[in-house]
Amino acid sequence: MTDDLGYIDYRRVLDLPEQYKPADVIRSYKKRMKQLMIEISDNEHAQERQEAYLLLIAQLNAAFYILRDRERGETYLRSREEVIQLEEDWRNANNNPADEDKWRRRYDQALRDFLALYMEEYVL
Repeated sequence: MTDDLGYIDYRRVLDLPEQYKPADVIRSYKKRMKQLMIEISDNEHAQERQEAYLLLIAQLNAAFYILRDRERGETYLRSREEVIQLEEDWRNANNNPADEDKWRRRYDQALRDFLALYMEEYVL
């Protein structure tokens, strides 16, 4: 679930194709949540894996909330790609300290903005 330098792609969380429809999000969310609930109820070690299950549920809920609205989902995906690109630019600027600092600052600001919007508003 975590590619692209460790950033979660919510389309993968819900097993969605690149080009998805809001109805696909709803259908996939319900299917994945149902599978997870069945797994939890059938698993005798569910208590030991409680934290992992809670993380999966949180990821499914965040993916559903963000991607179910086409505009919000597209904005999220653009912002995610921007943050990933800025991190790659920062990593590639390691020969010149001035450039490295400039890219780090741009990346830090973009990441703060991204997390403030998508983590605080949708997950909490």
